[in-house]
Amino acid sequence: MINIFLKIFGFFASIWSGLSNEQKDKIINILVDAFEGIFRKYFRDSKNEVKHG
Repeated sequence: MINIFLKIFGFFASIWSGLSNEQKDKIINILVDAFEGIFRKYFRDSKNEVKHG
């Protein structure tokens, strides 16, 4: 099981090392925006739950 995770991690690491800095920045920005959206939705939902709960 651990070998599978290590192989997957190695695969993504090899892809990541082959990307340009511009491509890496775009991927990082996409991930940050996605997590920000998830956090904002969770925060809004939990805030509404407190008001209406």
